[in-house]
Amino acid sequence: MTFIAKDMKIQVEFNPSHVYAYRLLGYEDRAIADNDFRNDVVDAGEVGAGHRVTALYELALTKESLPDLAQAPKVEDGDAFAGTLEVEEGALALVKIRYKDRDASETDAAHEVSQALLPAQLISDVGHADADFAWAVAVASLAEILKGSPYAAKDALSKIYEIANRPAYADDADRKERAELAVLSAGGCATPY
Repeated sequence: MTFIAKDMKIQVEFNPSHVYAYRLLGYEDRAIADNDFRNDVVDAGEVGAGHRVTALYELALTKESLPDLAQAPKVEDGDAFAGTLEVEEGALALVKIRYKDRDASETDAAHEVSQALLPAQLISDVGHADADFAWAVAVASLAEILKGSPYAAKDALSKIYEIANRPAYADDADRKERAELAVLSAGGCATPY
């Protein structure tokens, strides 16, 4: 694999006046300490040519929007962030990415870019998302079902099937194979239930 960036770190800073709670789907074992984000000696992930990195978060925008599930783990309050919040008041979150050039040494400085996520950018239905984001949501939703997550919605299988079989994926052999796996996961039915 040819790397285009190394030691890539992503940090999402949520605005506490807009986001009450969040849950990261996947990557739980890849977390680094908040104060290590700008420590360019801390090792992080590599990104290959033609590859993408997608991190999905489930957000609760108010206390009332927290799921009330008997089997769900207890909501954890994280340690208060000791630094200065960089997210703007009107934004939901600020996504920051740091990376080094592929030939950089351990002590070379990293590049940093950031982008705010605004409330107007939220969509209420994954059916309105672009093809790549909808695909990521479908894969994550299927993973939640397969691992028996208390947050999984078994009635999401028909939506997963619908997304996995979008015409936009017709020429993508990898996605076509995963769509077939989604059908098998739905009980081997030829049509979703």
